[in-house]
Amino acid sequence: MKNTIKFNLEQKLRDIDMAADRGSRFLKSHGFSDDAVHVPVMVLRELIKNSIKYGKLAPAANEIVVRLQIDKNTYTIEVLNPLDKTGSDRLKELDKTIQFIRSYQDPYEAYSKRLSEVAAPSCNAEANDLGLVKIAHEGGAILDFFVSEDNFLNLSAVGSLDSDSII
Repeated sequence: MKNTIKFNLEQKLRDIDMAADRGSRFLKSHGFSDDAVHVPVMVLRELIKNSIKYGKLAPAANEIVVRLQIDKNTYTIEVLNPLDKTGSDRLKELDKTIQFIRSYQDPYEAYSKRLSEVAAPSCNAEANDLGLVKIAHEGGAILDFFVSEDNFLNLSAVGSLDSDSII
């Protein structure tokens, strides 16, 4: 059985639901229970949302690429988004967010800090990156990104699957 699924989707909310459903079915087809697939599916959703947020499709492209791979008890999710030429400020914000998350030894600390900022009456724009912090804390995943030579944003997360939840 193949350990990777790859598919394209448009930048629409219904497509995020479709991607989550495909990811869930893929993981379950490899024997993981409903409980075990919950976290990687949440990570998949958040990566897609953040790829849309921080990237902007190039005019000639209308789809992003999603890849989910499992290797023993580890999953890797990549979302590739073709960028236009105006994305440098958004990419700087993405880099700043990932560096903020990495600056804490325990992702819970970063999550707690962002939650308190979201709850503050003067909520700033940085507090809107809660989805990425959620990936690190709740998903226990390591985040990264790069922009390829052909101008694709590659936003990725690597996390662990619960081997006790294989059915």
